Amino acid sequence: MGVRYQRAGRAQDAVRAYDVAIRYAPESGEAWHGKATALYHLQRWSEAIAAYREALRRMPRSALTWYALGLAERDAGHREAAVEALEAAVRLNERNIAYRLELGDAWASLARWTEAIEQWTAILALQPGQPDALQRLRDADAEP
Repeated sequence: MGVRYQRAGRAQDAVRAYDVAIRYAPESGEAWHGKATALYHLQRWSEAIAAYREALRRMPRSALTWYALGLAERDAGHREAAVEALEAAVRLNERNIAYRLELGDAWASLARWTEAIEQWTAILALQPGQPDALQRLRDADAEP
């Protein structure tokens, strides 16, 4: 039900549905992830972060959950925590362009340009000509 509510744009109802799922299956990483995503859409950053962390306690190798945690940390203004979570996502799925793009952006938000450029350049090795990576490299005066 949580997924259906989320797709219908009813995030608060989704949170309630995931709470029921968690009550019956507290070890379900997927239920915790779903609840976190609904909370994220409600812009309840600290609750979303806590729920993503609960999901990761149950499924620590979920690159998607690490990525989502990184986005929540970013939106909460926790730039260093965002980098840590996004690095974990990239370690688990090195070929995911979205993960690398966000990690580069997170490094850039800390003015760590060498690390940011490294991520955006790695994207071009995976997908030559990728427009988002190219634009970021141009903006950083590091055009390949």
